[in-house]
Amino acid sequence: MTVTDRHQCFMCSELHQESRELWNEPLLSTEHFVVVPSLGAMLPGWLLIVPRQHQLTMSECSSQVYEELEELKSETTLLLESTYETGVVEFEHGPSRPNLRVGCSVDHAHLHAVPVAENLLDSAITMFPDIQWQRTNGTAMLGDVGGRSYLYFSDQSRNEYLSTSNQLPSQMFRQVIAELIGRPNEWNWRAFPCIDRATETAQIVSKRLKPSQRANIRVRV
Repeated sequence: MTVTDRHQCFMCSELHQESRELWNEPLLSTEHFVVVPSLGAMLPGWLLIVPRQHQLTMSECSSQVYEELEELKSETTLLLESTYETGVVEFEHGPSRPNLRVGCSVDHAHLHAVPVAENLLDSAITMFPDIQWQRTNGTAMLGDVGGRSYLYFSDQSRNEYLSTSNQLPSQMFRQVIAELIGRPNEWNWRAFPCIDRATETAQIVSKRLKPSQRANIRVRV
């Protein structure tokens, strides 16, 4: 990462602010990641797992950091399941390089964790039949994507899937969720930031945290 990369990155800018809005405060924290409410949250409880340091996708993590990510994914999922009493899915839109449409216009890795009962993968296959999926085993497998853009998805039963291509749509899983909830035109997070819902998520989830879980708010770089 260059200094220019970080200074131009929306996510880095948000994470390193001295003063942040409630919806932008980390809820969980590890050495390499923070968990924050998501802008553009079409559903309550929508969180993002974000690397502290600038990187384009989760596929750039080292093997040791993947282990940390897996543990944080599990902790985040259990927290959301107990809070919202429904299953949780996780997904990442992983661009092979900056400024691709698959990257959702944010060129900093972020893994979505969303409480939702519906089978998003079945809906994604119906809406985007040209995208081919394969079963995978853990986010560490993302290191094998071979420089291609990818979509990663984990369902409510922790079954994991991967699709690799250089022709992936923008914000695909956001489009799927928007269709499922009957708001098909509201998938673009920049046009529909849903700040009130992100703030509500911060308030609700923070009350469910154990003292040992509470994030170190200052992001050390």
